[in-house]
Parts: sequence; structure tokens; C-alpha cells
Amino acid sequence: MLARSTRSRVTPQSLATRRLVADFVAEADAGKILKRSWFNPIEWEFEGHTFFIPEHYDEYLTALYGDWKTPPPADDREMHTCNAYRL
Repeated sequence: MLARSTRSRVTPQSLATRRLVADFVAEADAGKILKRSWFNPIEWEFEGHTFFIPEHYDEYLTALYGDWKTPPPADDREMHTCNAYRL
């Protein structure tokens, strides 16, 4: 229902002028309002490969996770998995 309601009000033209966006999918904090400018893509090299990442990745990760640069104590660490499907 939210998707249908949102789809009827959001157009590519209206998205181009928005300063804020919401992430309805993130596991960390779905629905959090974020700055659109954080997601301008930049190329980043990692282990010999180039990837596109958000230009303001630090602000984005901090908004979602707080102090994301400091690992939690070993006893508080959790393994995260996801399912991938080839279509």
C-alpha cells in the first residue's frame, strides 16, 4: 500500500529536485530520512577493483550505525548473511 501511494506522488522529475530521501529497505533503520546529496556516486578502488560508492559514505554510515569505524567487542559481534539469487 505504501509503495502504491508513494509511486503515485513521486516522479523522476520530482526526485531530481528533492533534497531529502528516505530509505525504506535498510535493515539498520528503515524509514530514516537522509540527505540526497550523500548518494552522489563516486568511483572507489578496493582490492584491485573499482566500485561506485556514495560520495558522502561516512555521513551515511554514521547516520545508520553511529560509530561504525569502531568494531564492537568480540562478544557482541554478529554474523550477517544475505541471500543472493541469479535471475
